Amino acid sequence: MKIAFFTYTRLEYGGGVAKYYIETASGLAKRYKNLKIDIISFEKKTLRKFLLLYFLYFFGKQDMDQKDKENIISIKKKLGFAGYYQYNFKSLLKKLKGYDLIYTTNNLLEVMLFKYLIGYRHIPPIVYGFHIPMYYEFTSSLQSKIHNLLYRSPLYIKALKGAKVLHVMNTFDEDIIKDKFNIHNVKKIYYAFNFDQFAKVVFEYKPPYKWNKLRTNILWTGRLTEQKGIDKLFEIIEGVNAGKCGKKIIWNIFGDGELKDRVRAFSLKHKNVSFFGYVENRFMADIMNKCDFFISTSNWESFPYNILEAQAFGLPVVCFDISGCNDIVKDGVNGYLVTDTAEFKKRINDIVIKNKFKKEKIRNYIVSRFNFEDLFSKMYRLFTE
Repeated sequence: MKIAFFTYTRLEYGGGVAKYYIETASGLAKRYKNLKIDIISFEKKTLRKFLLLYFLYFFGKQDMDQKDKENIISIKKKLGFAGYYQYNFKSLLKKLKGYDLIYTTNNLLEVMLFKYLIGYRHIPPIVYGFHIPMYYEFTSSLQSKIHNLLYRSPLYIKALKGAKVLHVMNTFDEDIIKDKFNIHNVKKIYYAFNFDQFAKVVFEYKPPYKWNKLRTNILWTGRLTEQKGIDKLFEIIEGVNAGKCGKKIIWNIFGDGELKDRVRAFSLKHKNVSFFGYVENRFMADIMNKCDFFISTSNWESFPYNILEAQAFGLPVVCFDISGCNDIVKDGVNGYLVTDTAEFKKRINDIVIKNKFKKEKIRNYIVSRFNFEDLFSKMYRLFTE
């Protein structure tokens, strides 16, 4: 069986979808020899044209920088038996016809591309993976409100109903799709993340960073966008720094995106805030291992990879009680789920003053909670049944 994993962005650009595609395609191809899996994306010239639509959709706020951030040699090594190809639009249509199934994200433009521009009748059956939340729970900007409107529009819902199956990663999306939109060909399967394999990378790649182990190192990673709650991150840092624990903390921020200049300026104003910019995925294991706990200030998520990565090293996590995050974190067991920034600051102080969490217990909990072999088996059945 031949399966095409399509994403409009190139894997070299990095990001959560790229991580998922690499991990899932390589894992399935390794375990099931009857599957031939290729990841397919637009080549650079076509991608630039496609991104113009995104630029308009985000009112010019979308980061148009598509420079390679991930090493292609490292990507191909991770892919193993899975392939990776880039095509222009005309070649893409021709190539896709040679597959038995297409897996792509529920990104609005990708859904419109396959349903209305290409047409389902011209391509193999399609599976939409909900890597973008169907509904943004906390909306402050006009763009996030427009997202909620478009992702509930009749055109979008009609396109979803034409898919073979909808693959969701959290309980919230599963419920809203079934109950609100009356679509029942929905399967919830969490990310098949190999915690042991990720943790072993710490011995292979060492980033050139020095860490102050006399202080508590708090880690934040992600795209520097509204989604990731940058304004809330600033508020939390300033609030904690103003208290007794501020002098005991180093805030380590990793990421890239349209708000990077704001984050860089913020870091220069605070002596205990270190901004590293984008770091290749291969270095993240060592970074996680050097930190004491992880925070996520996201306003919405599908199923955050960074929390899984942090918990591979037993790091407790503080995050908002939102979909995706609350599918991973159980309050008081492997971290804290909070409802507002005041509670967020309190929980950070609690951990800094006396960390009640044991790394080994967190790691054992998360590995048993998300058995990656079982999840790969579920993905195999999703594609083949």
